[in-house]
Formats: sequence, C-alpha cells, structure tokens
Amino acid sequence: MQMLRKQLMSDLKNLSQQWLEAKTLERDAAERRRVLEDQMRRCMKIEDSEEGTVSTKVDNYKIKATCRINRKIDPEKFLLLANDAGIDVSKFTKWKCELQMSAWKQQSDDVQSALLPAITTEPGRATFSVEIKE
Repeated sequence: MQMLRKQLMSDLKNLSQQWLEAKTLERDAAERRRVLEDQMRRCMKIEDSEEGTVSTKVDNYKIKATCRINRKIDPEKFLLLANDAGIDVSKFTKWKCELQMSAWKQQSDDVQSALLPAITTEPGRATFSVEIKE
C-alpha cells in the first residue's frame, strides 16, 4: 500500500511538472501568436477604429481578421443621461448595462449623441484565421 502511494505521488509530481511545462509553452505560443497578429494587422493596414471583418489573399493564403471595438458603460452616468433625455434604454441594453450593438446602431443620432458621453470605446484585439487554398 505504501509503495502504491509513493508511486502515485511520484506520478502526480511528474504530471505536475509536465503540466507546468505545457502551460509555459502555451503562454509563449500565445505571446508569439499575438506578436505575429500585430504585425499582420500592420501589413493589412487595419486601423484601430476598424470594426468588422477584413480579408485579403496572398498567393494561396486567405487571411481574415475579425476586428472588434470594446465598449464600456458607466452605468450611473448612462442612466442619468438617458433619464434627462427621456430615453428608454431597455431596448438596447442588458441588465448589466452592456450595449447590444445591433440595437444600438439602430438608434437615432439624437439617442446616440445623448448617451455617448457614458460610453468608453477602445479597440479590441483582432482575431485572425489563415487558410491555405489549394
């Protein structure tokens, strides 16, 4: 019984070490991928303000970048502004006061202008895919 326990502990120690090595490789690979994606974004001349999908072809590679803009809302300010402007925000917000972009984009310029001071906008990280077309 003692021998079995020692073996299990030894196995667990070895697996833990391998797991730590795998996590290090994973972190290094993710960092390398992000550096490459940043370079690809520059080569594709994708602006920080870009939102949506940008595609290009180079030889037999099809490169697609899905670009996002992150938006954060100051809930108190947002609700105060909406109240002052007489705007019902329930049609384009969730309980956590997150924008539902498809509904937000359908709002009039007056609604968007009134609420925009409560929204922080910053570029998100583009996600890439690369396919080899034969």
